[in-house]
Amino acid sequence: MPSQSFPGLLLQGETLSTLLGLARSIHEKAQGTSDTELINTSLELRDSLQKLVSHYEATLSKHNIPLPYSTVR
Repeated sequence: MPSQSFPGLLLQGETLSTLLGLARSIHEKAQGTSDTELINTSLELRDSLQKLVSHYEATLSKHNIPLPYSTVR
């Protein structure tokens, strides 16, 4: 992007989905601890990745492009 000082990063959709799955797992395990900073940070990470995945999926859907991964957990 011309207005940016540093280059962006291209990430495949299935990689983004995998990262979200890992963040969900970390947050789930963090809830079994008493470390509130870990719980809050893992929640923030999970939610941030979820927003990206939701946007990605909505964009594909808008253009009738199938997801490159399964949404069944």
